[in-house]
Amino acid sequence: MRTFIFLPPLGKQTGGTAQLIQVAAHLDNAGFDVCLVTHGDWSAPALAAAASLDVERTTLDEVVVQREDIWLAPEGWPNAMAPALDRCRVVVWCQNWAYLFSGLPEGVHWKQLPVSFLAVSRPVSWYIDEMVGAHAHMLWPGIDLEIFHPAKSAPAGPPAIAWMPRKNKALAHQIRAAVDSRRSKVAAKPIRWVEIDGLAQWEVAEAMRSCRLFLATGFPEGCALPPLEAMASGLFVVGFAGVGCWDYMRQAWQREGFVVEAPYMAGETCGAASGPAKEQQGNGFFVADADVPAAAIALCDALELIESNDPRAGQIVQSGIDTAQDYGREAQARTVKALWRKAEQGELFPGP
Repeated sequence: MRTFIFLPPLGKQTGGTAQLIQVAAHLDNAGFDVCLVTHGDWSAPALAAAASLDVERTTLDEVVVQREDIWLAPEGWPNAMAPALDRCRVVVWCQNWAYLFSGLPEGVHWKQLPVSFLAVSRPVSWYIDEMVGAHAHMLWPGIDLEIFHPAKSAPAGPPAIAWMPRKNKALAHQIRAAVDSRRSKVAAKPIRWVEIDGLAQWEVAEAMRSCRLFLATGFPEGCALPPLEAMASGLFVVGFAGVGCWDYMRQAWQREGFVVEAPYMAGETCGAASGPAKEQQGNGFFVADADVPAAAIALCDALELIESNDPRAGQIVQSGIDTAQDYGREAQARTVKALWRKAEQGELFPGP
């Protein structure tokens, strides 16, 4: 049994591509035969990280599969399944619910195709079940907990808020302007905004540790890594869940009329990654996606807790740190190994 993993030839590496490469490394470390596949050549910037793996690399034009093999591809690239459909076991790893139907030819539905599904979060699994009628096994993302960890002590100076312009930049600017204005009329206490963009992973971690809060402005999301990495780094996370992040986000905000509880697609099905659902304490202040006024007020409320040394701030931050521990690379490696052992024994991912 060989596993072929398709890597999209994007202009820059994304979190989804990095996770596919990470899964390839887990499989290789566990002794499985792995081959990476892309469209065209391997010069695309997004594929540079794949060079560090000592596994075979090939292209869609050259690949040859056997019936017992596994073809793993992300959603949004249905044409990349062409060499494998009806020839081997095809598995779609849905990393964002919003792109599940992207690229499908008109009139073609997933139920017509001989594929199995993996989901990056329980809300994504719920979405696949509801919209496709297919069961998706769970394969959560894995973050590097050796890089993303809390600072030894809280950073000195005014509270700093980390944010990422690649996640709905215009909305982030609106939230920032609203927060600055609201605080100027109430307290006028200084704060700093720290833009995180175009940095290496270790630089992102260092930037996060210089901050007290993280503004999450991403949506739609499958199971976004930046808020998780911010939690692991000891930041107070405020913002949007993008649907998929309800896998790990737990509401701690208590402002009447504004609070969004975990919605319909989360409920009791969510909990710690790679483990049974469990009760979790609130680990951030979360608002409806694109709700700029609520996000600004939630961020101001979080700042007030931090500035007043309210013990609730420390409890929320610690809950975020605890949450992130369930989403490490080691947990992902265990999940990958368990899934592929079942596939090896013919218990998972039926073939043609």
